[in-house]
Amino acid sequence: LALSMGSWSDTLGRRPIFRAKASASIVPIVMLALHVCFGVSLWLYLVAGPIYEAFDINGVFLAFMSDVIQEPHARAQAFGVLIIGWFGGAFVVLPLAAFLPTGIAVVISLATAVVKLVYMFTVFPETSQAAVAAACDGKSRPAPPNLFNVAREAARVFCRHSFIIRMALVLVLSGLSLAGLGTVATPILTGYLGMEKKAITGLLVVIGVSVVISMVCLMPPLVRCAGEVRALQACLAVSAVFPVLFPLCATPVHVAILSGILGGPMCLQFPIISAIKSNLVSQEEQGLVQGALAAARVVATALADVFFGWFFHYATAGGTLPRSSTFVPLGGVALLAVVAFLLALSLPSKPPPPPDAARPPVSEGAVELGAGSG
Repeated sequence: LALSMGSWSDTLGRRPIFRAKASASIVPIVMLALHVCFGVSLWLYLVAGPIYEAFDINGVFLAFMSDVIQEPHARAQAFGVLIIGWFGGAFVVLPLAAFLPTGIAVVISLATAVVKLVYMFTVFPETSQAAVAAACDGKSRPAPPNLFNVAREAARVFCRHSFIIRMALVLVLSGLSLAGLGTVATPILTGYLGMEKKAITGLLVVIGVSVVISMVCLMPPLVRCAGEVRALQACLAVSAVFPVLFPLCATPVHVAILSGILGGPMCLQFPIISAIKSNLVSQEEQGLVQGALAAARVVATALADVFFGWFFHYATAGGTLPRSSTFVPLGGVALLAVVAFLLALSLPSKPPPPPDAARPPVSEGAVELGAGSG
């Protein structure tokens, strides 16, 4: 679904996809509200929730960001600002979610979803060049391509040159590593270190502060001095070090210190990767490529959750072995990060330009000469 959404947004426009997502977001919240307020079966929410989550439009959102921020050198910082905004919202939402009564929290969630829906249908702009051009010309929008054509077109773009293929592999391997780290870290924090909900919330706040500081103070000079590719390599190196040091943490304080120091630099790879991949293709291909990579990320995350969940259970005998047994699954996480880092080292320091930028502009004299020769 993520693969199709990105390509469809190139033809239908970004706004219809966002409107459909906003409309769908109401359903699971209503199901949860019915359960909390009226005692309706929770199964309605448990069924609606995964269906809604399968409606993945992260690729469409990244394509929207690429439409809005058209200067290639500014995209890394723009994606960084987006992540800062996300963490800023989390700083408010997480404490409220921890302390508000369930009924009030559900009502606030429903009201927020309704406001978002109204915004999408009234103010939110259309940014797809093809959709805007079709609206201005009064033409009907072309039918969206089928899944087979989308996959074939995505394969054609990825095979355009080796840089795109290697970047896609780096994204998948890094995604596998980070998803595996999340899968393994959760039972370590709760089972071996005895952290409860409030302590984990505090840890997330520490990570959020580290991310914000890194986005504001570290990423701009790093990208400016080293370039986006070298900056990505540094972030991947941190991602390889973190799971090696994580099992050495004997207390929640140790985890907080490690996460505060390395969590932010490790998360810089998200805006940097988003900027690099958006700068590799033309504006007309943003939805296609972002959707394809989002689909790859979803598959990688699902595989990592299943594999590392089983691997952790096997290596620790269901959490009954000593904490030192967690070195094995965390070593697997580190190995994936190392492979991603080594693959990133093979990338040239300057990415190739997108097709439109690579094609030299035609001068007026050349046009006149061509017309005269006809």
